[in-house]
Amino acid sequence: MKRIILLVLILVVTPFLVESEKTLNQLVEEIGISNSKNPETANWEYVKDRVFDGETSVFRKLEGPILIELMDASKTDSLLVSEIILDIREILPHKEIDFFNDFIGMSFSEMVIKGFKANDSIRNFTFEKIADSRIHIRFEPSNLYRNSNNDFIQLGQGYSIQSHSAKRIDDKIIRQPFMTVSIGDVYSYDEKKKYLTAGLLRQLVFLQNDSDVNGRSVFWKKEITGMDHFILDRDIFLLKKLYSDDFLTQFEDYLYAHYPIKEMAAEKEAKKMTSITVKKGEKLFFVKLEEVIYFEADAKYVSFYTNSGNHLTEQSLAQLEEKLPDYFLRVHRSIIINTNYVENAQKYFNSR
Repeated sequence: MKRIILLVLILVVTPFLVESEKTLNQLVEEIGISNSKNPETANWEYVKDRVFDGETSVFRKLEGPILIELMDASKTDSLLVSEIILDIREILPHKEIDFFNDFIGMSFSEMVIKGFKANDSIRNFTFEKIADSRIHIRFEPSNLYRNSNNDFIQLGQGYSIQSHSAKRIDDKIIRQPFMTVSIGDVYSYDEKKKYLTAGLLRQLVFLQNDSDVNGRSVFWKKEITGMDHFILDRDIFLLKKLYSDDFLTQFEDYLYAHYPIKEMAAEKEAKKMTSITVKKGEKLFFVKLEEVIYFEADAKYVSFYTNSGNHLTEQSLAQLEEKLPDYFLRVHRSIIINTNYVENAQKYFNSR
């Protein structure tokens, strides 16, 4: 499979067509800004900037069934979660989403006591995937002390939703399933549902960066407030794409279609010089680059040599290096050679 992600993908595809990584980064950034303003590509840019870190292909989603366990939940709390499960099923119709006990037939603690092993299968899922995808929600009626190690949704008046922050370790993202909800009776039923929905949806996505797009939404920032509970179309798009079976293929196709770096670099390559001008008196002559053996700079001038003699050019070696075809190589700060004329090469040591 082709490399999937951003600069890594593009660097692998076209390393021979770009002058430097800095130039490529600037080009990618410019394309990304333009794509973010285009309604046809803005949602994919939102996915790109939220799900990936811009440097690697590492991302995280829940691979197993999304199974929710409740602790200290009131009847109203349980009803809220039941409604939210139905809402999430509409967004992700192909994903198993349920209460843990209803889906498995026992609690997670009972599975541990029974001695389930990582590769043991139940309902076509391994215990490892079941454990990794569960969400344990504890309801706390009082205000919560803010834990700096937790993801945090500040609701105001001391109420909040906190969850254990996922950690990036090398190429793996490790998450903890625990979520604590403190939503007081000062909020209406609908408000509680909105906040709890935002908290649950954020359990499904590991956000690696903050977004620069305008408008508050549930995946807008790594840390949000109660004002950011809005679930916008771009958030639904992100969830649907992330949890589709062919997410990486779709994302790869998007990058190849809307980051035409290869074509742009190839166009730039095509514009490279094929000949160099020589001025003799009032006349200009063209010398084909394939006839140039090497360029050499001294204190004032740059000369180039052919089988028919040597000539002067007003261009510096740095200017020439940008324009010359790939078969020219700068072997010294004052010399660029045509490698087609090199018959053999030998290393010299101790300045000899």
